[in-house]
Amino acid sequence: MTRNLLHQCSVWPVGAITFAVIFALATATRADLSPREYRRMQREAPEVLRIEVLEVRERPIREREREFEVSVEAKIRRIERSSARVRDGEVIHITYRHHRGDHPVPGAGEPPVLERGKVYPAFLTKVERERLFKPAAGQYSFERLDEDRR
Repeated sequence: MTRNLLHQCSVWPVGAITFAVIFALATATRADLSPREYRRMQREAPEVLRIEVLEVRERPIREREREFEVSVEAKIRRIERSSARVRDGEVIHITYRHHRGDHPVPGAGEPPVLERGKVYPAFLTKVERERLFKPAAGQYSFERLDEDRR
């Protein structure tokens, strides 16, 4: 009985340390999505537009170090698909968060900060009850991925 108790006491710390190491490694790695998943997100985006960026504003988020709220004012140059019934030439507002850090944020990747005066494809979703849009395809919300038919 004493031998069994000693065995259980010595195994528990090893198991706990192993779990802690695996957990730390799992949270440190980036869980980016596959290109196939990003293409699916682009295909399912309710708003597929071509936009010209008129203005970009970045505002630091007080509670979160290195995180910014990005506000983009853009003019619609072309509509491929729109469930929000936007029109060519209409000016829209897009908001999203951007993290500036040493390590990438896990998940679908963040959209880049857009540049004023440039034209981009835009895969967006309308924010409910507001005349605002947000990115619909993570880091590829403003870059078209070619369809891979494999």
